[in-house]
Amino acid sequence: MTLGAMVDAKMNQELPRTMLRYTRRCGINDAYAAYVTRDLIRSNQLPDFTLVYFPDNDHEIHKKNPAHGEEPLIRVDQHIQQILNAFDSWEEAVNQCVFITTSDHGQTRIGKGDHFNIDLDQLLQAFSVLQLGHKVSSTHDLVVCNNERMAYLYPLRMDKFQAMIEQLASEPRIDLIAWKDKGQVTVIESGSGRTMHYQPGGVYTDKYGCSWTVIGEESVLDLKINDGHIQYGDYPDAMARLYGALHSQDVPMIVITARPRYEFKSRYYPVHLGGGSHGSLHKYDSDIPLIITGAAHAMQEPPRLVDLKAYILELLGGS
Repeated sequence: MTLGAMVDAKMNQELPRTMLRYTRRCGINDAYAAYVTRDLIRSNQLPDFTLVYFPDNDHEIHKKNPAHGEEPLIRVDQHIQQILNAFDSWEEAVNQCVFITTSDHGQTRIGKGDHFNIDLDQLLQAFSVLQLGHKVSSTHDLVVCNNERMAYLYPLRMDKFQAMIEQLASEPRIDLIAWKDKGQVTVIESGSGRTMHYQPGGVYTDKYGCSWTVIGEESVLDLKINDGHIQYGDYPDAMARLYGALHSQDVPMIVITARPRYEFKSRYYPVHLGGGSHGSLHKYDSDIPLIITGAAHAMQEPPRLVDLKAYILELLGGS
């Protein structure tokens, strides 16, 4: 189901003329999302769970310095106010509903010069990289899936795997290079070559209650380990996030992330010089707001985005 498709034909006919262009874009914009939500409230058709997505801030911050992103956020605040105003009062709103306001990611400011784009086509030119629109064949060494400040690389020739790692590690603008091997994750800090290995289970425990075995240079992920307790620095919850990403698919893969101020560039992919970008493990990309009101109790501390599912199911009386 596309975003905005929950609105039936009758509601589409009743939309103001200025809103009609939004329906042709599947409702993927703030004004349309707020309008539909208000209509559901006023018509007493609000379901048990409603997800309202405001994408405009992300689109605008990609084009401008995230530090100057007050205006898009003010508009988001105004849309939230419009939704609350659909109730008899704001007090009545929080009596009827639990409101959870959060984001799916942060934003890192990208430098203005071309040097701040890490050209993966150029960096990996020694290998035969599959290009968009082509089919995988025996002549290809590698598939690259670029996503702004991180990328998944899928080696098709394991005899060239080590050469790929060495080539990536030669680029100092890359931050982290990681891959999996028999349940263990290896992470290299590009440029310095410092290496860390880790896997679930072990004598070290982080603040989320996860236990780990860590071997090598824990400073690669900016970890501090004291008396068996792991503290995260620049990469919040990095081990669980990276382990989950690498083990989300049962195929060989390499994850790379860019240093702050940099992002990856590939043929046909958009870049955001002078604007905002995200996708890496760094705290600039990862730290987000979380506001909950109307609930009888808060989330378990410290909260993570991944923990919202269990919290919402609990609020709904599920398990």
